[in-house]
Amino acid sequence: MADYRDIWRWINEPARDTDPRRIPPRPVWRMFSRYFLRRSPGKLAAAVVVTCFMGLTPFVLSGAIKFLSDNILEVQLIEQQQRRGAFDPSQVQENRQFNLTGPRVVQGLGQQHETKPGKSVDQKLTLLAWLAAVLIVWQILQHIGQFFVFERTVAASQVQAYHMRQQIHDKLNALPLSYHDQYATGRLLTHLFSDVQSIQMTVCLLLRGVPQFAFAVVV
Repeated sequence: MADYRDIWRWINEPARDTDPRRIPPRPVWRMFSRYFLRRSPGKLAAAVVVTCFMGLTPFVLSGAIKFLSDNILEVQLIEQQQRRGAFDPSQVQENRQFNLTGPRVVQGLGQQHETKPGKSVDQKLTLLAWLAAVLIVWQILQHIGQFFVFERTVAASQVQAYHMRQQIHDKLNALPLSYHDQYATGRLLTHLFSDVQSIQMTVCLLLRGVPQFAFAVVV
């Protein structure tokens, strides 16, 4: 317990003197390594990998939007057609013949789309269906990944809480009676139950969030 002397000193201080910023990071890392990394390395590694995979969601959605604008809406062709068919009266050499006496040709919306350059309406609808299917599959994988990460982190945290409570219980029984006379029983039980639960929930949130956002920043 010598490695955790700073943590125990902070826990046993009165509430008015507690300051979590005074705890150095090395004892916290030792506690995390001892109760999490060494107890459930496989579960944590699998949860981190799946969490990193879930961090790709913004890039998948942005890629889907790019595919929609470039291959289905074909924004670049629309802009080219607008520039090509634009009438600029300021140009001196601008001269066009308008047939006002001939029969008026009325085209439907489908025929207008068919006459435009690029893909046909059927091809665009096919690509749109494939894009929707890919996004649906991705969302299903996201929910499966969230359930997997939740199950792994909860299982690892339960093992951590069991061993940490067991060690705190053994430590409290080994302390002299003068220590128990100095501190109230309810406060000691708070360390045994509430504090361990707070550590458990905090580590679970960090394991689910930090790898995901760190991997997204790297990508």
